[in-house]
Amino acid sequence: MKSPLASAKLNLQTLGKRNLSAEQQQMLVKNSEEDVARLNELVEKILLSAKMDDRQVRAAEEEFDFSF
Repeated sequence: MKSPLASAKLNLQTLGKRNLSAEQQQMLVKNSEEDVARLNELVEKILLSAKMDDRQVRAAEEEFDFSF
């Protein structure tokens, strides 16, 4: 499995170097858009993790009734 960045790079290189049909080009563009979305998700998770490490993000506290 390729990383989203490697996959998007390969798609763009293919678009630049090959003589592709419009359908093939659209498929590579669509795949690249999906890869960028995956990469964005990963970056968001890394940033959230860094905030949690710095204790900038706290879990929501709520009361819990143990007597039932």
